[in-house]
Amino acid sequence: MFLRNVVLPLFLVGCAKTTPLPAVESRPTSFEAEDLVGVWRSGCVDPGNGQGITLDFDLDAKDWQLDYAVHVDSTCGAPFLTVHIAGPYELGPASSIVEGAREGTFRFSTKGVTPYTEAAVDFLASAEGCNRDDFGVTQESNLAPGCPGLGQYPIQECDTDYDVVRLDSDGLRFGARPADNNMCTPQTRPTELSDVFLAADEA
Repeated sequence: MFLRNVVLPLFLVGCAKTTPLPAVESRPTSFEAEDLVGVWRSGCVDPGNGQGITLDFDLDAKDWQLDYAVHVDSTCGAPFLTVHIAGPYELGPASSIVEGAREGTFRFSTKGVTPYTEAAVDFLASAEGCNRDDFGVTQESNLAPGCPGLGQYPIQECDTDYDVVRLDSDGLRFGARPADNNMCTPQTRPTELSDVFLAADEA
């Protein structure tokens, strides 16, 4: 955790609740990348620390983009910072562990963070954040060198997330992320799903 319970590391919202999930109708694991094309959004997720988190994925058949936004309140009414990640991806075989899911390989071409308040700038510059001083309000800064406070490893050390993907009648889900946010090898691929559903944006 970082910012003394003010922000959650990137993606750790997937670990916020890992209780067994009710059965949902799963589409066949033969779904293809074309079935994922579009914009997928989470609702406002309350991780229990007074803040709110939203996830926006933009997928085409080969590339993905994610905006992971942390808000200053649990209603997602005011943004604190947004992490933007983009790169190519591939769907692999059906998961041998997670029913109805496929393995996914999500590579990082770019990583950036945009703070929206002076408090966010101060956090990113601090030793508890990224321990750098090149941040400014509403200015995107490069996260490729890594940022421990955001759970981000340097791209040169970890250029890929090894994940699982499941397309259900209720939406799209990815794997529940580990506490150290390390999904950098096939051996650290999640063995269960996050309970955060992403719904297709019909707009």
